[in-house]
Amino acid sequence: MQYQTEQIQKQIDELKKYGFKNYIDFHFSDTWCDPSKQIPPKGWENLSLEELEAKVDEFTLTSLRRIKNENIDLEYIQIGNEITYGMLWPIGKLDGSDESYYRLSRLLKSGYKACREVFPKAKLILHLDILFLFVTIYYRRSIRFIKNNYSSSKIVVITVIS
Repeated sequence: MQYQTEQIQKQIDELKKYGFKNYIDFHFSDTWCDPSKQIPPKGWENLSLEELEAKVDEFTLTSLRRIKNENIDLEYIQIGNEITYGMLWPIGKLDGSDESYYRLSRLLKSGYKACREVFPKAKLILHLDILFLFVTIYYRRSIRFIKNNYSSSKIVVITVIS
């Protein structure tokens, strides 16, 4: 999971010219994450929930501190990408059980705690996928559980693919 703060700064500077706000999305993977795949990065595959929490916290803190040390100010931070079915599978995968929601909320809390430490005023984003899920029991349960157990997120992003 490599990143370049110089590249991030160039993109932010360019976007600011047009009035855009700063946003970063942590996928916690060596590849793109979406509803069909949430593959942990190399070295994280066989970790316990507690070890994954520590990795999420450490990676998020290290990344955000590096970004802040480069005088990059973030207005929005997203932990996980399209996580309607969880993140960092298999530990963080949702299967409909209370236990799976509990595991996901612990992973999210680890990331959000790190965000608050480095960028306390940033708005935290929860990113779910596809609009039709809005009417499903599964989706509503996800929103209720996360809101009740992990209420730092005030913005929900929904990906709609045509």
